[in-house]
Amino acid sequence: MAVEQSQPYRDLVHALSEVAELNDDTDVNCDVCFSYALKSDGLYFVRLSMVGLYATFERLHGHGGADLVTSRKDCSSDFERDVFRLLAARGFHVLSEDELNSAVDLALPDIDNGAVTVRNAIFSPEE
Repeated sequence: MAVEQSQPYRDLVHALSEVAELNDDTDVNCDVCFSYALKSDGLYFVRLSMVGLYATFERLHGHGGADLVTSRKDCSSDFERDVFRLLAARGFHVLSEDELNSAVDLALPDIDNGAVTVRNAIFSPEE
């Protein structure tokens, strides 16, 4: 059974849907992470790795930029603290920009050898 069909994070997704409007934004062709758009006091994205308990939590800006929320001290609202608490309570490690940009010894199509990062490996293999 494929990971995406087993819905390993069903409990977390349900809990997130109770604190915000949640839309599954997972690309059906992506086999490395689940992506969820959350709408509360703004627009956010949570990405959950299919490889292990790794996550990203992003706050989107109206002009197209985004900020990573990587710890409780980065949270600027009760909603953000709730999401971070839900991730942490289920054992997720929310990755920082430095961790995401760390090089990994892995070959991925369309990415030069030596240029593959943690972000590519567990969240965005096509970037």
